[in-house]
Amino acid sequence: MVVNVDDKIRKLSTTQRKKVKTRVTKLIAEEVTLREFRRVRKLAQVTLARVRRPASVDAVVDSTDDGH
Repeated sequence: MVVNVDDKIRKLSTTQRKKVKTRVTKLIAEEVTLREFRRVRKLAQVTLARVRRPASVDAVVDSTDDGH
């Protein structure tokens, strides 16, 4: 049996529909935030991968290398 969500929502009381709408709005906002976070995170990782390490970092790595 197929249940139509619109039919289900129509059967809810006004108070219940308001609660559903509030929750849906919140979930959509969270999804957009997560999607944006993932996009920025990926962008940051790509940017970091393209940036050459500063010479000072290379010097520290070389000075801690004991030759093994």
